Amino acid sequence: MENNTFRYNFFLSLFVFGVVCGLTLIVLSTWADLEAAYYGFARRAGSGLRGLSCPVLMTRDEVNTITLKVTNPTDRKLSPAIRMEISSPAMAFLYSDYVELQAGESTVKEWEIGPENVDLKRFIFAKVLVYASYPVPDRENTCGVFIVDLPGRGAGVARGGGGFFLFLW
Repeated sequence: MENNTFRYNFFLSLFVFGVVCGLTLIVLSTWADLEAAYYGFARRAGSGLRGLSCPVLMTRDEVNTITLKVTNPTDRKLSPAIRMEISSPAMAFLYSDYVELQAGESTVKEWEIGPENVDLKRFIFAKVLVYASYPVPDRENTCGVFIVDLPGRGAGVARGGGGFFLFLW
């Protein structure tokens, strides 16, 4: 009887630990995106932009990429300009680009982020604006990356924590 109670308490403790780890990862990833929305980037567009992809977690010395997939949904050629702002401790880095897209065509743009982009000690923020190209309006989006002080890579931390959470579930 005492052996069953010990096993029950042990597995219950593991389960609770897994739930806490999983919820912590969810909160950290949501927190970074929420902070990015209020970071101080100027709002220039009324429409949301799909296709912006940021890592959820990164370690302090890790280098990773932010990607943007831009698609031409029209039946004519478009030539939108792209403005990307990425945080830094002093002033945001500003990148500008110009793409030409045939009808239905897509392209992917990438920007490298690393330790030089960490701001507020724990975050990397990014904002992208795709300028209007008639008939498509201005579109913008933000994303945030939470910086963890753990060994390895942020993706490994997220996968390991998520896998542990699911294993215990």
